Amino acid sequence: MKVKMATSDQFPISGLLIHPPDSETRAHEDPVHSRTLKAPRVLLASVTLLASLCLGPLCAKAEPDADLIARGAYLSLLGNCEHCHTPGHFLGKRDDSKALSGSDVGFWDPVAGTVIGPNITPDIETGIGSWSSADLKKALTTGERPDGRMLSPVMPWQDLARLHDEDITALVEYLKSLKPLKNQVVGPLGPTESVPVHTLRLTPPETGSQR
Repeated sequence: MKVKMATSDQFPISGLLIHPPDSETRAHEDPVHSRTLKAPRVLLASVTLLASLCLGPLCAKAEPDADLIARGAYLSLLGNCEHCHTPGHFLGKRDDSKALSGSDVGFWDPVAGTVIGPNITPDIETGIGSWSSADLKKALTTGERPDGRMLSPVMPWQDLARLHDEDITALVEYLKSLKPLKNQVVGPLGPTESVPVHTLRLTPPETGSQR
């Protein structure tokens, strides 16, 4: 049976036309398959472009939630995070330009040693920039760091663990939104190690002392 090929002006599809196969390939095609109209390259390209336009927003990185970050900042303020993690606070001259980049005063305990509030800005080398959101949530609610070390009891993670999950998420998003500040904080230090900063000391009462 002789098949009459459709011309390009007979099948308009959304402004695009289905064309017959290239003339140079007809002689080598299976007679049966040659009856099937092939999708033109321009139509295929258009479909690909349409798919990329539709799926692109799904693949794009979500913008930070400003309201969530603002709530995290508010909770950080209520929790006094700046007190233990900002230089100068315990010395009466807090440097807010270096907020949360690490303290310059440590907490000394005769048994546990000295812990200094670390840098909790998202700096990769000296802060928490390499921590995932899940890492931060785990540290805030269980006291366990990504490396498996437990945080000092000075860090009130037991209290944070009682917050609603959305509040923990807000704190995490706030911390991740901060400007990364490079400041290497030493520690933790053992009870007999030399401490290079001022310390707040928890000392046992003197034996036989009267009050």
